[in-house]
Amino acid sequence: MPGQKKIVMDGIKIKQDSIFNIAELYKAMFAWFANYGYDFAEEEYNEKDMGRTKDIKFFWTAEKKIDAYIKWGMEINVMIIGLESVEIERNGLKLKTSKGSIEFKITAYLNKDYEGKWSQGVAAPFRKIYDKVVARHRYSRMEDELATEIGKLIDEIKAFLNLYQV
Repeated sequence: MPGQKKIVMDGIKIKQDSIFNIAELYKAMFAWFANYGYDFAEEEYNEKDMGRTKDIKFFWTAEKKIDAYIKWGMEINVMIIGLESVEIERNGLKLKTSKGSIEFKITAYLNKDYEGKWSQGVAAPFRKIYDKVVARHRYSRMEDELATEIGKLIDEIKAFLNLYQV
C-alpha cells in the first residue's frame, strides 16, 4: 500500500477464557466498525477441528478515511483455542453457545498519503516539509484521537466477552 504508516498502538492484547457466541462476536464487531465509519474486512480465516473442540484464527483489517491524505487503520488478529459447544442457563432459559480461550491482538496506525500522490516526484520534498513542520501537531492530535477510539474498541470487546458470563 502506498503512503507511510505510523504505528500508534502495537500488540495490544485482550485474552480471556470465556463463554461467548462466535456469530454474535462477528455481528458485534461488524456493527462497531460500521458505527465508527470503518471499512472492515476479514482477510484470513483458519479453522482446525480437534474432535470435540476446534481452534480458530482469523485476521481482520479496518480502515477509516479521515481526509484525502490520512486514513486510520487497524489490524486485529484473533485466536480462539479449545472452542467447544456448551449450554448455559440465563433467566431460566437454556442457551446453546460456546466457550474457549480467546485472544485479540490489535495494532493501530495512521496512514499518511495513503494513495501515494505526494510521495513521488516534485511533490515529495514538499510532503516531507508538510509532515515535519506544518502538520506535526495535527498528526499528534490524530494519534490521540485514534488511541481514544482503540480504547472504545477494547471496551466493546471486553463488554462482549463478559456478556455471557454466568
